[in-house]
Amino acid sequence: MMFYLNCIYLFVSLFSTYCIITNTHLQFCNYTVGFFCGVDYFLFFIKCRKFRWDIFIHHLSAFFIIAFFHLNQYSTNVDSIEKDAFIKNVLAIEVSSIFLSFHNLLENTKFNIIKKINQTLFVSTFVYFRIYNYPRYVIFSDKIHLLILNVSENDIDFYIAWTGLYGLCILNFYWFFLLLKKMHRAIQ
Repeated sequence: MMFYLNCIYLFVSLFSTYCIITNTHLQFCNYTVGFFCGVDYFLFFIKCRKFRWDIFIHHLSAFFIIAFFHLNQYSTNVDSIEKDAFIKNVLAIEVSSIFLSFHNLLENTKFNIIKKINQTLFVSTFVYFRIYNYPRYVIFSDKIHLLILNVSENDIDFYIAWTGLYGLCILNFYWFFLLLKKMHRAIQ
């Protein structure tokens, strides 16, 4: 079961990266990620997947961001180019998930060199897209703040957006801490 889930996760990550690079199908990609989060929640609840609070919060944050865009997709207050740029910056965190999926798929194999290259690529893309890029272009971006203020039709929309965005940011730093801890143990 986990093999198939990792294959789906790899597909979603690759599709997200394709949409970011080509700057196409961003809205559809946004909904694809949301659908996968829903499937993962379902697997949590029917006990096919081990429950983890960090994954639960990660997917809940993604739902909040997707809900914000779905509820405000027809807002005329903001240019669609700005919305697409926002979606693109949020989806960019999925680039590192490609290598996480490969890590999970290669877990029980003997391809040690490929595993090490994959781990290096995972850590590099994780740090760049989740620790550097996401806070810089999403959390600390004046354009994003204005976009959310202009698109939000009420306080609930505003809080849904920020709960999702800050939830992802906090989780990224939590996972970065876990990565550093794991690297520190490996060095000692």
